[in-house]
Amino acid sequence: VGTETLMSAEQPAARNAAVPLLDVSRGNDPLRAEILEAITDVCDSGRFVYGPGCQQLETRVATLCGATYGIGCASGSDALLLALMAIDTRPGDEVIVPSFTFFATASAAWRLGARPVFVDIDPNTFNLDPAQVETAVTSKTRAIIPVHLFGRCADMDPINQIAAKHGLSVIEDAAQSIGAGYRGRAAGSLGDIGCFSFYPTKNLGGFGDAGLLTTSSEELATKLRLLANHGMHPRYFHRVVGINSRLDSIQAAVLNVKLNQLSRWTEARQTNAIPRCSSLPDWMQSCRCRPTRAIPTTSGTSIRFEYRMGVGKSSASTWPAPRSAPRSIIRSRYTSRNASVSWDTNRAACRKPNAPPQKC
Repeated sequence: VGTETLMSAEQPAARNAAVPLLDVSRGNDPLRAEILEAITDVCDSGRFVYGPGCQQLETRVATLCGATYGIGCASGSDALLLALMAIDTRPGDEVIVPSFTFFATASAAWRLGARPVFVDIDPNTFNLDPAQVETAVTSKTRAIIPVHLFGRCADMDPINQIAAKHGLSVIEDAAQSIGAGYRGRAAGSLGDIGCFSFYPTKNLGGFGDAGLLTTSSEELATKLRLLANHGMHPRYFHRVVGINSRLDSIQAAVLNVKLNQLSRWTEARQTNAIPRCSSLPDWMQSCRCRPTRAIPTTSGTSIRFEYRMGVGKSSASTWPAPRSAPRSIIRSRYTSRNASVSWDTNRAACRKPNAPPQKC
């Protein structure tokens, strides 16, 4: 078979090939030599847990965020858990979280016996709606966890005002938002504690799981570092029961290399987004939010997104759930013809163990 025949046979497959949502290896490839050199240095040192690179990363991220202290940990999920442990969250407490977020935001509270209280989101930002936060505060509320979703900071000033009024802690879930800002301040310095994830798909991603917390409170920083290392200080003296959530030196080595490129990568993403946003339909241009899925309907264009969260032994697709498995279903629908908004949020299901999902 001739070369021309082979090429023509391959062309349709190439044209139909799916474009990956994220190509992690391609992003890492330009830094391959520098990253391997940094990893080799760790291997040669033998300091695989909390070596000098970990301390360097903590300092650099804290400086980037405008915080005084940085505390490394094993993952973004652990960062949320440690933050709640550091403010003495106990069984029976309530923690306010947005209804649209990743599972870890709410599961951190659940693991400590606290109850996640879901508050709806602002349809323009997809972030926690401050106007609805105060009505969710009770005598049992311990903390508010605003999520800076997709790199956009939540409206923190009114959230902090509500927290100060009621004596609550504010924990930022900034897993996707390192380098983001709000009114001249950086994510990670807008609340009592900031929580970051360095999962490989994040805008600053490691070569595995890793996380970091930021704070400007010396007391909280001391507690966070203690809790992340089995509550141990000095060595083999355990003051409290903590967890094993230490940042390893190989992840820190990779992240220190990639952190040098973070601002350039952020600018490149912003540059790439401009022509894509300008090519959206007019009705989307006038809408501050950027829906991701359009479903043609007889009444116009419907944009729908939903998020479900369940706690229990049965799978999320099994209904009705057993009585031993309380569930919360949070479903939001954004329907637009002329950038109008309607919401359908099943808050009642947060308190009904057997509530089935409602169809939009």
